[in-house]
Amino acid sequence: MMVLFARQEQVNRQRGLEDTARALALAIDQEIKASITNLEALATSDPLDFGLVDSFQQIAERIVRTQKSWKSIMLFDISGRRLVNVTKPRTADPGTISVENLTEVLRSGRPVVSDFSGDDSGKRGIHIHVPVRRQSKIVYVMTAAIEPQIFSDILARQKIPNEWLGTLFDTRQMIIASTRDAEKYVGNSVGPLLRKAHLQQSGQLISGNAEDGTRAYAAISRSPLSGWYLALTV
Repeated sequence: MMVLFARQEQVNRQRGLEDTARALALAIDQEIKASITNLEALATSDPLDFGLVDSFQQIAERIVRTQKSWKSIMLFDISGRRLVNVTKPRTADPGTISVENLTEVLRSGRPVVSDFSGDDSGKRGIHIHVPVRRQSKIVYVMTAAIEPQIFSDILARQKIPNEWLGTLFDTRQMIIASTRDAEKYVGNSVGPLLRKAHLQQSGQLISGNAEDGTRAYAAISRSPLSGWYLALTV
């Protein structure tokens, strides 16, 4: 009876871990969806109907101040040349659009969320790209550079148990956010346990040794929107 009870208790804990990982991944997706929605609304700006980039920049300057998580708004032509860069005060230049992301936006015609980018602390962050269409043709790509701290804040608000560790990482297994010591881990590769994750699976439970050698379990949920992974480690 003791063995059966222990096994059932372990199953219940694992199920709770997996459910919480899915819920956290959903909270991250909601933040990304909000940025995509706002970018798509901005993409309908009248000045872009006529290629009036300077007039659009004035609109972008007003909008970027209303978005807490955005560091900048950028507008690119379909060759990847940056036409507009509106950046918040005391924010470093957010860089440009990668060839990979530009190609994917033009190919799919849908929003694209980048992986964590930049080794330079001033350019570290996430880029969300949306196509700008006129007469069903993509004429520009609009980008918001996102401060990664917003994702650590989202995880912190979920009030997960102190003994659990929440980690958000991208398709290259680079850490985007963490519920513990975010300033230490963000921008680094995941530890040995999370490197065992199967990156094509939407949900999984893995076990092994954490960085300090202790035995640990990790429930991992993949975001269908960004392709990122949310891991809860115990």
